[in-house]
Amino acid sequence: GELLLGWALRSYDLRTVWKMILQKYIDHGFDSKKGGLRREIPVHAGGLPPVVWSPPTDKTAEKGKETADRWFQNYDLEGVRTNAFTRMIADLRSRGVEVHLVQLPRTEYFEQAVAGSYAQEQQAFRNKVAAIAVKYGATFDILPRDGLTLDDFRDTNHVKPSGAEHISAEVARRWLVGK
Repeated sequence: GELLLGWALRSYDLRTVWKMILQKYIDHGFDSKKGGLRREIPVHAGGLPPVVWSPPTDKTAEKGKETADRWFQNYDLEGVRTNAFTRMIADLRSRGVEVHLVQLPRTEYFEQAVAGSYAQEQQAFRNKVAAIAVKYGATFDILPRDGLTLDDFRDTNHVKPSGAEHISAEVARRWLVGK
């Protein structure tokens, strides 16, 4: 339902998601082992289960470059996603919600790939988020990778539970202690 509504309203650029889903089906049908769609989504009490494992090839310089290329392939700072993000921050702040925007740490492989090929786009992104934060009285911080090892990541840009614990402790230290 959300995907259909998103297609109709162009909310959060879900038309892009629909196109990706359709392409996966066209390329591989329902063969999830080959990158296609799954016939059934596994049920997990309370929602989707956390993904805690990826193959070792997902934590390499090559995967970092592949991920960076995919992220920046159709890079556009303006449009539906940015407008929706800005409206969300404005709405939260107008309701008195304290907002802290946080960029989570990613592996060195990913950051090197971005710095090597997309440094200008990354800086433009950070400037845009910082400007939105300033405009609406929020904060924007980039959490460092300090204290995280490659073992704390399941792939080049997602942490495992050990990494999540580390990040949660840092968030608590910065914004929750003493409140």
